[in-house]
Amino acid sequence: MKLIHSADWQLGCRFKNFGEKAELLRQARLKTLRRALEESRARQADAFIIAGDLFDDNEVEENIVTAAVAAFADFPEVSVYILPGNHDPFTGPASVWNRKAFLDAPANIRVFREAGFVEVNGGFLLASPLHQKQSTLDPSLKFVEMAKQLPKGSSLVGVTHGSLAIPGQYQPNDFPINLQAATRADLDYLGVGHWHNWQVYDNGRLVMPGTPEQDSFEQTGAGSIAHVVLDGHGAPPRVEQVGVGSVRWRTFGFNLLDPEGARAQLQAAVADLSTEPDSAVIRVRMQGSATQEVLVPAREWLGELLKPFQFSRLQDETSVALTRAELEHLKAGHPILAQVLADLDQVAAFSVGMRNENPAPEPLSPSQVDKVLNNAPIDRSELTAAHFELARQLLLQKFQERT
Repeated sequence: MKLIHSADWQLGCRFKNFGEKAELLRQARLKTLRRALEESRARQADAFIIAGDLFDDNEVEENIVTAAVAAFADFPEVSVYILPGNHDPFTGPASVWNRKAFLDAPANIRVFREAGFVEVNGGFLLASPLHQKQSTLDPSLKFVEMAKQLPKGSSLVGVTHGSLAIPGQYQPNDFPINLQAATRADLDYLGVGHWHNWQVYDNGRLVMPGTPEQDSFEQTGAGSIAHVVLDGHGAPPRVEQVGVGSVRWRTFGFNLLDPEGARAQLQAAVADLSTEPDSAVIRVRMQGSATQEVLVPAREWLGELLKPFQFSRLQDETSVALTRAELEHLKAGHPILAQVLADLDQVAAFSVGMRNENPAPEPLSPSQVDKVLNNAPIDRSELTAAHFELARQLLLQKFQERT
C-alpha cells in the first residue's frame, strides 16, 4: 500500500490579524492542496488521506467548500478519504459534510461520517472520525475491535484525530491518543491529525504530519505531508516527509545593543525572501533600550525594509533609555523617581536576568528584592522581561513628557 497522509488543512482559516490581505493566505492553502494532490498522483498513491480538520470550522464559506471539492474532482485518479476532526466534526445535518457539494461529490471522494473501514489495494483503511469538539475518550480505541474483524495478515492503516497523550503536553478533554495506539491495535500505520508540527511515535508507526501550510510563527515542523509505503503486515512503514507548503513564516530579531550590526544581519536575512515577497510572513522583534535619537530612525528604517512584504509585522518590545544628561537631571530634580526606576531595574535583574544599566543610589539587597516580590499580588513565575520593559517605558515616557 502507498499512501499520502495529510491533516489540519483548516481551509477557510480567517487570519483576522491580516485584515483584507487574509484572502491571499486562504487562497494559498487551496493551491497547496492541489500541489499535494499532484504529489499523490505522481507517486501513484492508493489513498490520499486527510486525518481531520480539512476545514477551519463547520461554518466555513460555501465558496471554500466548493473549491475544495473541485480540487478533488480535478484528480479523479486519486482516491480521497476524509475524516472529520475537532474543527469540523460530523455533528449531523448542520455539519459541513452534509453540504450539497459533498452529498453530490464525485466517486473518488469518501467522507467517514461514522467509524468504519474500507479495503485499499489488498489492505484496509480503518477510520475513527470525531463527532464533537472535545472528549476525554481516546478515538483510536475503536481500532482494537475493528482490527479483529479483518483477515489476519492484511496491512492495516488507522486514521483518527486527537492530541498525543504526552505527559504535560496535552489536555485530558482533547481526545488523548495513547502513544502506543498503533501497536495496541496491531496496525501497520496510524495516521493522526490535530497538532500542527510533524510528530512520530510508536517505532515509526504513529505519525502526525502537522499542517501542510504553516499558520503561526511558533510552528517549526509544519509545511509537510507524509508519503507512506507499507511492504506488508508487520513490516515497518517507510515514511517520507514531503514539503508542500508555499508560505514561509519567519521571525527575526533586531536588538538595539548593536543597531548597526543588527541592521546588517537583518538586511542579509530578509534578502532571501525579497524575491517572493507575497509568499513570506515576516515578524521583526525589536528589542532593547535606546534614546529617542536611536529609536526613531531605527523604527523608520525597519518600516521601509518591510514595505515590500504583504504580510509583515514589527513587534516593538523596546523601551526608551535615558541619556547621561537626562539621568543626571532625573537624579537631581526627581530623586524619588530616579530611585524607583533604579529599584525596578534591580528587581528585573534579580528576577528575570535583565541587564541593570541604571545603578541605584541606594541599591536593594537580594533579600529586599525577595520581600518586594513576595509582598506583591503577582505570580513571580509569570514575570517576564516584557513586564519590566513596559513598566520602565511608562515611567520614562511620563518623565520625558513632564520635562
